[in-house]
Amino acid sequence: MQAMQYTIKLPADYDMDIIRQRVRNTGHLMDGFDDLFFKVYLISEKPEG
Repeated sequence: MQAMQYTIKLPADYDMDIIRQRVRNTGHLMDGFDDLFFKVYLISEKPEG
């Protein structure tokens, strides 16, 4: 198994919908990779308040 993780710190007021849209638009580009059985995109958000 191989795994990759990237930590990218964004400003607290960054519009996370930009990231979600990017995943929707480009996530499929890896669908044809040999031996890639699944992929996961994770985000972590601070609660508001």
